Amino acid sequence: MLLHEVNHRVKNSLQLVTALLSLQAAQAAEPVLRASLLEARGRVAVVASMHQRLYSTSAHDRVDLVAYLRELTAENAAAHGAKGRIGLDFDADDEVVLALSQAVPLALVVSELLT
Repeated sequence: MLLHEVNHRVKNSLQLVTALLSLQAAQAAEPVLRASLLEARGRVAVVASMHQRLYSTSAHDRVDLVAYLRELTAENAAAHGAKGRIGLDFDADDEVVLALSQAVPLALVVSELLT
C-alpha cells in the first residue's frame, strides 16, 4: 500500500514539473531554449508515465515492459502528429517484466530513439 501511495505522489509531482516546463517553454523567446525545455519536459513525462503505470497496476515495483513500450510508442506518435504512421513490432514473450530501476532508463532510451 505504501508503494502504491509513493508512486501516486511521484507521478503527481512529475506531472507538475512537466506542466512547469511547458509553461516556461511557452514563455521562452529563444527557439533553442524552448526546444531544450520541451525536450526536458518529454523526458520527465516518460518517467511520470512509468509511475502512472505503477500506480494503476498492482505491481508497484516492476513493469511489464512490452505493454509499457507499446503504450509509450502510441503516446509518442500521437504527440508528434504521427499516429498510425509509427509503430513498433515486438519480438518478445507476452510479458517481459523488469524492475523499475531497469525499466526507467530503457524507457528513456526508447523515447529518445522514437523522437
